[in-house]
Amino acid sequence: MAQRYHEEVSSLIEALNNEEHREEAAELIRTLVDKIVLTPTEAKDGLSVDLIGNLAGILSIATKGD
Repeated sequence: MAQRYHEEVSSLIEALNNEEHREEAAELIRTLVDKIVLTPTEAKDGLSVDLIGNLAGILSIATKGD
């Protein structure tokens, strides 16, 4: 299953980089994201980004072992 999600995420990245499919890919991403939470931190970059929704789970599974 992780391999399947990894392939799907790779395909989505390709679609985002293809001008003909970018709008459709962006809309798909919007349906997978419930909320993005930005929290200030004391770290050098100063910001923590939390993705909430189905896309967060898919990315987590797809990147395990990378």
